[in-house]
Amino acid sequence: MPAEAPDSAPPGRWQRLAALARTDARRLMTTGVPHLFMALVFTQGISLIRRVLLTGILTLEELGQMTYVTQIADLIAIGADLGITTAVLKYAAEPVDDRRRRELYVAGFVWSGTSCLTITLVYALAVALLGLPRDAHLRTYLLIVAPYIPLATLSRIPLVLMQAIREIRRAARYTAVTQTVSLVLLVGATWLYGLPGFFATLIAAPATNLALLLFATRRYLEWIPPRLAVLRQLLSFGFFSVLANLAGFANSTLVVVALRSLTGSDTAVGVYSIGLLIANGARLLRSEEPRLN
Repeated sequence: MPAEAPDSAPPGRWQRLAALARTDARRLMTTGVPHLFMALVFTQGISLIRRVLLTGILTLEELGQMTYVTQIADLIAIGADLGITTAVLKYAAEPVDDRRRRELYVAGFVWSGTSCLTITLVYALAVALLGLPRDAHLRTYLLIVAPYIPLATLSRIPLVLMQAIREIRRAARYTAVTQTVSLVLLVGATWLYGLPGFFATLIAAPATNLALLLFATRRYLEWIPPRLAVLRQLLSFGFFSVLANLAGFANSTLVVVALRSLTGSDTAVGVYSIGLLIANGARLLRSEEPRLN
């Protein structure tokens, strides 16, 4: 007699691939990776919208001054903590207990804050004593934004802690909130008070972000005396990572500084800023196009 057909045939290749894709999708949703990706896209989109709105409010000369000052401040803010923030993310994400994470979190604030304040003081003294640049307005703006450097750096530490402890969804939500607050404050102040309003609010935005994020991570704010051994550990990893981040950002900053030095024109820097805005916008939109292959 012929053998009876089995009740169910083994799944084919496409069925296995579909099942694997569903499993991976559920795992990604559980870990919050899509939320992190959406937060990154949202941050880049908010930054693009902010630049577009500011371009419509400011004159070309004011836009050039804004670009010059913010490029220098952002470059210093990237390297001011010597990579300690990145090291906190690495070591807090390892399989350690909560006390170790609290120690890393507090040490990150103490050592990063010390480094940032020292470098900010040196920066402010250099601007005030050397008299560079020659334009008095630019020197004033460079001094006004000095507090932005430590605030912008320290506000990153709570975010990396939430990422390290796998609270990526929560980190994404707070990123969306803080970016929206920054957008409203910066654009509103610039519309009301012009370029001085922008630079004054540039300090308020990261301060607001830091306050919200400290509230979100308050259960890890337990004072543990920072040890030099922890500092050496953070610096050994963070210093080389910050060099890689500085290399890319330093190129655009040097272009802006060189362009203004060679032309002596803030308007030329403003035109360059608009061209850079268009290029970055096209790159962002292209990266979000659906891929069929």
